[in-house]
Amino acid sequence: MKFHIKNILTSFIRFFNLIRNPHLEWQKIKEETIRIPDLLGYFLLPILTISSLLVFAGINIHDRNLGVSIAHFFITFISLFLGLYSASRIIELLAPNFQIKNTRKDFIILIFLSGSVLCIFHGISKLFTPFSLLNQLSLIMELYFVRVLWVGSKYTLNMSNAKRSGFIIIASILCLVLPFIFERMFSVLFGLPITI
Repeated sequence: MKFHIKNILTSFIRFFNLIRNPHLEWQKIKEETIRIPDLLGYFLLPILTISSLLVFAGINIHDRNLGVSIAHFFITFISLFLGLYSASRIIELLAPNFQIKNTRKDFIILIFLSGSVLCIFHGISKLFTPFSLLNQLSLIMELYFVRVLWVGSKYTLNMSNAKRSGFIIIASILCLVLPFIFERMFSVLFGLPITI
């Protein structure tokens, strides 16, 4: 996989299109052949880096502690990646309960692309003082990923509409809770102040 800045710019356009018009973007995604290394290198890792930089900036602004800010940068990056990857694997294990017969690749694509919205708004929320209006609005905007996930599941997964609501509820909870658990776990492990 050769590095091309054009591919990353295309990925950022994809991210904004997932927010602006998820139906149209998921239609395009369905027609593409996506390789997981490309998805990671050109899409998810840049998104996680931006989210982690936002967390770094927010904590540095509020606490003025460079060491803690750097630590939270790495914790955010690792927690979001592990959380989304773990969510995709658990969803894959639960797939037979929803009569879904897709491959691991399909679940990873769905969760990583949908979860990117969650990651960016998570980072934005850390720019503001905890419990401030802008912080709370950013946290609420994290939930927009559920819509992106819902639309994406229609285009990427072979499942009945009757099972879709239950699947989305489980998948959304996993995507929200697992990164949070990893973040808290690493913060406690390294003795860092826990952020909201």
